[in-house]
Amino acid sequence: QSTGQHVSKLGRNTFRSRVERNSARDVWLVEFYSPNCGHCRQFAPEVEALGERLQSFAKLGAVNVEHNSDLARQYGVSSYPTFVLFAPVLCVDTTASVLCVDTTASVLCVDTT
Repeated sequence: QSTGQHVSKLGRNTFRSRVERNSARDVWLVEFYSPNCGHCRQFAPEVEALGERLQSFAKLGAVNVEHNSDLARQYGVSSYPTFVLFAPVLCVDTTASVLCVDTTASVLCVDTT
């Protein structure tokens, strides 16, 4: 749940305009979080540090699922925090201990709960 200098807070409209419409050009790593999630709060400093490390080749965004549950459903997010990578060719969903690759949908999922 980090929305500091290197993490862009994304709502429904900003997500669509900045991430979905530009995923053919820009790489985005988007965190889906709940403000009430202890793990989200615990990892916030690491997420901000990751945003700083990624800034040369990817953008990092954060979606509050309590205000944007439709986006969470659209991307199959059901646990928090969940990270989804939007890239020109690849979309990666990292939620925590299971790794699955769906080449037809260009989705890679990692579940570490």
